[in-house]
Amino acid sequence: MHYQMRIQQLFIASFWAAFFDVNKFVFGQTPNSLTPAELPSSTQAIAYQLGILYLLLELVGAGVLYSTPEPKVARNCLIALAIGDLRHIYATYSCIGFDDFINFK
Repeated sequence: MHYQMRIQQLFIASFWAAFFDVNKFVFGQTPNSLTPAELPSSTQAIAYQLGILYLLLELVGAGVLYSTPEPKVARNCLIALAIGDLRHIYATYSCIGFDDFINFK
């Protein structure tokens, strides 16, 4: 249960960042070639949709992990979430490049 709570907290934090602080969320993941005033509405819409997906994943994860007594179901759910998370990290890396990916400001 310890890992389940951490995953849910991460999804809630990701939802909050993407939905309620969209400029910081977008500019924290992209090279800084634009100023916050230049954020297109289509980019904002995508960030909002991503935030809603984080919330949906948290709700589905909570529903599956808390409603099943089967350890295999919980394990498979966590494995699927881990694979998705690794794919998300790779997608971010491939879009922004190595130098910006490792540059933690």
